[in-house]
Amino acid sequence: MKQFMVTEAAMRPASSEKKCFYCRKNVGAFHKDDCVLVKRDMTIRFSFELKIDLPAHWTKEDAEFHYNEGSWCSMNVMALLEAHMEQYNSCLCDIVEAEFVSQDPEEYLGES
Repeated sequence: MKQFMVTEAAMRPASSEKKCFYCRKNVGAFHKDDCVLVKRDMTIRFSFELKIDLPAHWTKEDAEFHYNEGSWCSMNVMALLEAHMEQYNSCLCDIVEAEFVSQDPEEYLGES
């Protein structure tokens, strides 16, 4: 495991302690292996299912073409999610699932 030195960037403005706010190691020492500031990029797949009003004559292929290959922009999915939250007066926990896909081998320091 790679070691990362604690710098003043790991301190928090409300504290005068020369320590990492999270792992409590002194500036100049190495962060603990389990410090949350030692990062690794991971790929997570988020999936969800929504009921959407579509033309009754559309087939599965029509719907998939519309959302995957047609002129519909995927940025519009945010509005669909917001509409779901408003309609059901809830968060998205009931429809969203996260799945680990992969992780990069390299760790890095994310103090800032």
